[in-house]
Amino acid sequence: MQIEEIIKLVTQVKPEISREEFLKMIKKKKEELGKYFTEEAIARIIASELGVKIPKEKEEKLEISIKNLIAGLNDVTVSGRITSIYPTQTFRRGLDKEGKIARLVLSDDTGDINIVLWNEKADLIEKGILKRGQKIR
Repeated sequence: MQIEEIIKLVTQVKPEISREEFLKMIKKKKEELGKYFTEEAIARIIASELGVKIPKEKEEKLEISIKNLIAGLNDVTVSGRITSIYPTQTFRRGLDKEGKIARLVLSDDTGDINIVLWNEKADLIEKGILKRGQKIR
């Protein structure tokens, strides 16, 4: 989705925000985030912060660095190296079901993030498919 389409969608959903005001918001956010994002990505971030949903069929995946992750982003890709893996734990769900949880730390040049894996994804650690030092996306 092009930036003009995002602006049109935001101004339709939020008529109190004019095109000019939205462009000012983009400029301000770009000053905050620096050169790490395109104007289109920044427009998507602002739309998300305003509660405006970008349709899934038109949404493209964004790949960003760990330090630039913020609440409200959807369907982003982060690449990094697994720097720590913690043992898988099991827990009870209800009376007769069991769940699994595993934690790992993913790092890139900009920072670290804790990742939680549930159930089948936690099995990736137990089976040795995910290992410390491995680069993942």
